[in-house]
Amino acid sequence: MPRYACYEDARLIPKVGVASVIAEGFLVLPFSRRNKAHTGHHPAVPEPLAATGLLHHDGSAPDITELQQVDLADDEVGRRLPEQVRVRLNKLKTLRRNGIDAYPVGRSPSHTVAQAMGADDKATLSVSGRILRVRHYGGVLFAHLRDWTGEMQLLLDNSCLQQGRAADFNATIDLGDLVEMTGHMGSSKRGTRSLIVSSWRLIGKCLRPLPNKWKGLTDPEARVRTRYVDLAVNAESRDLLTARSTVLRSVRETTVRQGFHRSRDSYLASRCTAEPPPDHSSRTSTAIRWTCSCASRRSCTSSGCASAAWNAYSNWAGPFGTRASTSVTILSSLCSRPIKHMPTTWCGWTACRELIQNAAQAANGAPIAMRPTSDGLQPVDISGVWPVKTVYDAVSEALGEHIHVDT
Repeated sequence: MPRYACYEDARLIPKVGVASVIAEGFLVLPFSRRNKAHTGHHPAVPEPLAATGLLHHDGSAPDITELQQVDLADDEVGRRLPEQVRVRLNKLKTLRRNGIDAYPVGRSPSHTVAQAMGADDKATLSVSGRILRVRHYGGVLFAHLRDWTGEMQLLLDNSCLQQGRAADFNATIDLGDLVEMTGHMGSSKRGTRSLIVSSWRLIGKCLRPLPNKWKGLTDPEARVRTRYVDLAVNAESRDLLTARSTVLRSVRETTVRQGFHRSRDSYLASRCTAEPPPDHSSRTSTAIRWTCSCASRRSCTSSGCASAAWNAYSNWAGPFGTRASTSVTILSSLCSRPIKHMPTTWCGWTACRELIQNAAQAANGAPIAMRPTSDGLQPVDISGVWPVKTVYDAVSEALGEHIHVDT
């Protein structure tokens, strides 16, 4: 895959090259903090357990009966855990001693948060989500609950609770816990639309605290490594995940509508420069071979009964990379002959344009692309027929002088 770089001064070429290989993952700086935050300096296994020699260095499972006989003190196991984690673990033990299951079998709520906000005040409903904030005023407690559709306020009044008191909720629930709330919609004294809770249930104990509510999770590297936290606290990450799912669905529908069939491949790397490692499936007792290129499989598929085949897969770091980047998805298709209902012009850049326009229509509600600027996102119209230009022609037009391969 060719890379094009524009530069103002030839002296910037080394800097641009180094920045490119760092961005694509080919080069890791020796003094960067990339590996420190991920690997740490201490082993995850307690030292008394490692000293017994019962753990296998080859990765095979050890004997469980022998491991259960090893006496590990609680302070030894959690000596490197943060204080907030130790507090939550102690609260989890207290719940279990009291016969409360902190991770019960789940059940679907009757409404989402978005549906509950528009529900009738007399209707009894249930919602579930994550607790973000709690404010306790004695006999009345306010909490904020969030699910994938939005956020709402909870109102726990001792006079409305069928069992227990608001103080029990405050003592049991921590920020980040998953709860199921049952009640009816109403309003607080200030007029804020809230769920008047009659009963509640803990459905998932959060053992690690959420990021600071004012600063949030802003470090790009931490957001990638703790993706679950990023989705829990950042609305833009959830919107991006929804948009990506919508785009992939649009691409699939467009290709299927044009007569293509999906070819599923076990994809390993982006080049056939290495010998594929053999594997074995113990469930089916068959050998598995990972393919280096999806094109060979789709070539066989399209030359057989299927006239056109396509596949979408996560791209690897680069032409010589060994790690996958889940944020980049490659669409690859192969057509051996024209399809009866496919327009003769639906090929190459025409197909690419239609795929992008349909994806933008599905994600943004209109054939527009959102361009990030200093003032926020700016919509750009991408409808209609696009002009076709080569890279040299586009650069020449922007510079005002002719640029070609020998320039």
